[in-house]
Amino acid sequence: MNAPLLQSAPRTTSAPVPGVEAFLVVREGTFGGRTFAAGELVWCRGEVRNGDETVLVALGHGRPRFGARRNARWLGDAGEPCAAERWRSAGRLVGRSRYVAGGWVVELFQDGAVAEPAAPVTHQLSLFAAA
Repeated sequence: MNAPLLQSAPRTTSAPVPGVEAFLVVREGTFGGRTFAAGELVWCRGEVRNGDETVLVALGHGRPRFGARRNARWLGDAGEPCAAERWRSAGRLVGRSRYVAGGWVVELFQDGAVAEPAAPVTHQLSLFAAA
């Protein structure tokens, strides 16, 4: 299976937290031992350390892509070198979310592993909630 295809998330789905960047998966694929489905949002924040997975954002024309930090180098989703003059990191890959019937399901990644709750975490907002 190919690497997932990403695009910047629409402003309506972007994180309200400063320093967090969201990306929309537009074609399914695998990266870092995880399968990503079209329609999921992936979240990045903070500093990237050696061995961390990230989303690389093109400086200029180009689409975002998964990547990783290995020593002092950026590597793309296929393991190819990516020049720092051409790519910037959106931060460490920290999680993903997807909409299912009844609300959003969120998975948080911890040190390369998925933190799985005992039951799926869903949140649904009432249309008639008090302002």
